[in-house]
This record gives sequence, structure tokens and C-alpha cells, in this order.
Amino acid sequence: MTPRHQSWVANLLMVVGGTLWIAMMGWVIAIFTLNTPGESPRVAMLDPIGMVGLIIVVYVSTIVVSGIGFLWSVALTQKYPNLCSNVAFALRALIGVVMGLPMLWLAFTSVFNMS
Repeated sequence: MTPRHQSWVANLLMVVGGTLWIAMMGWVIAIFTLNTPGESPRVAMLDPIGMVGLIIVVYVSTIVVSGIGFLWSVALTQKYPNLCSNVAFALRALIGVVMGLPMLWLAFTSVFNMS
């Protein structure tokens, strides 16, 4: 496989992984904003423990899929500098932000909630 095709596959992996996480967060936001207490739910949801488990599974699978694409893309652009494009850079930045924000939030809340 040529380096250009490898870069395309790495970018595709980042997009697929990021789409999983963004779809999950959209579903969670829809549950919180569209469902009102006392009425029948407009958006289907699981019990709270099931939701937490599903979020964890989606996050881990997103880290695996997007992480492979991210690392592959970085390795390819270091080995072949002519493959460095704005699209690859933007995808890596987006994946870094999407995957890094939950980790930063967990670290921030665990540090400041200590009593």
C-alpha cells in the first residue's frame, strides 16, 4: 500500500472513531435536554448504570480506533513529510481535543473534589 493510501486509511480511522464518540455525546445531550421528568421519554435511554457502562465502552473503543489512526498518521507524516496536509493536521487536532477533554474533566474534578 502506498503512503498516500496509508494516510487515507489512518484519517478514515480517526473519523470513524471520532464519529462514535460524537454520536454518543449527542445522544446523552438529547436525553438531558429533551426528556422532562413526569412525562414519557422522547429519547430512549438506559438505566443510569447502563448509560455509564455504554459511555465507557464507547469511549474506550473510540480511543482504540482513533488512537490507532492518530498514531499511524503521525508516524506517516514524520516518515513522509510530503504527506503533511491541513486535513490530517485538523483531524489530529480534533481527535486530540475530543479525546482529551473527558480526561481533563476527570482529572480536574478529581483534584478539586478531594476533601
